[in-house]
Amino acid sequence: MNRKLQILTNENDNSILMNADKLNADIFFYSRFKIQDGQLFYEGNLFKAKCLVLRGAYIYDEGKYQNIFEFCLKKYADKIILDKCCYVKYPNFEDKLWQVEMFRKLSIPHPKTIREIKDFGLLKFPLVIKKRISSCGMNNFVINDAIQILNFDKNFLDRCIFQEFVDFY
Repeated sequence: MNRKLQILTNENDNSILMNADKLNADIFFYSRFKIQDGQLFYEGNLFKAKCLVLRGAYIYDEGKYQNIFEFCLKKYADKIILDKCCYVKYPNFEDKLWQVEMFRKLSIPHPKTIREIKDFGLLKFPLVIKKRISSCGMNNFVINDAIQILNFDKNFLDRCIFQEFVDFY
């Protein structure tokens, strides 16, 4: 576990677990943390925070891990990019365009991304069309040529981003 991005979540967070290999992030589970003497331990080892995404511990298990979540909010405030306040401040945090902007600001590598259909020529084929608000890979399409784009409804494309294709295999 040496990646720059660390995601703290729950074992029931299927959207993260289903895509863990694609995220290029280390995944940590709230249930495996323990607070001791003002320090946070993960599976018995002192936790070293880098760049944290805190998934909603208060959503899962009826707040059972809220204490870990709140501890992280206080102790690692300078390392958190998504927290409970984000849900209020950024109601569109699930927007892939917003996520791309956050990755850019934090210098986290991510695929080249464009917003407008008219600019898709700036990317090489194959490219990926992703609905801006979606999860678990739903409404993501690999496009091999410009003709395939014509098969999509313009209203759908207006709610998408276009990214370079990154082959993980």
